[in-house]
Amino acid sequence: MKNFFISFMVSVFISYFTLAMIAFNNPEDVWSSKTIFVQFILANGLGFMIGCANFLFKIQHWPYIAVLSAHYLIVVTSSFIIGNFGNWFYMNEPMTVISLFLRVTIVYVGVWIALIFEQKRAISKMNAQLQKNRGE
Repeated sequence: MKNFFISFMVSVFISYFTLAMIAFNNPEDVWSSKTIFVQFILANGLGFMIGCANFLFKIQHWPYIAVLSAHYLIVVTSSFIIGNFGNWFYMNEPMTVISLFLRVTIVYVGVWIALIFEQKRAISKMNAQLQKNRGE
């Protein structure tokens, strides 16, 4: 459940960051409350999809690289589908599609690096506690 919540929050943050970048690049655009609400719903939908994709990591009989690859494909596909509904990019402008792909990939790699460091920290803490319990 923790990973689901983290994915949800990261997705909402990143999608709003994307919207802020779009607004920054097009300052003459004015968004209505309805548009912002729709974008919030889309961001939550993306967070939900990514959160559900995290359940892939509970599959014990798949190699880790297969799970990671499937998860990445779900994240990228979900981002493109939901981003298409939210007009986060324009299919007729290849650079916006590439930009979305790069942002999704950078965020994906960044989150996984943070999780790896968190796991290493937790393992070190457990090992220290075990050594303390053994009297070392």
